[in-house]
Amino acid sequence: MQWTDQRKAEVFSKKFSGRKDVFSRYRINEKTGVRKFFPVCANVWTEGCHLILKDGGGCASCKIKQYEPVSEESILQHIYGEE
Repeated sequence: MQWTDQRKAEVFSKKFSGRKDVFSRYRINEKTGVRKFFPVCANVWTEGCHLILKDGGGCASCKIKQYEPVSEESILQHIYGEE
């Protein structure tokens, strides 16, 4: 039986339910080897983001944070190992 991408995302989201308003990505810092999860933000690397300002602030104190909600596309990227 061939599953469509839509069906794969549906089954995955039912099996692994959680918050729908935000999801995280896993990253490894190449220089330090530190591994961590962080929430996906629509405003990352835009003007006003602490990553650009390098002011020591983080996502928790960010005034422009806009977390990305879980979507079929984000689920499929995870399933196929794209992000």
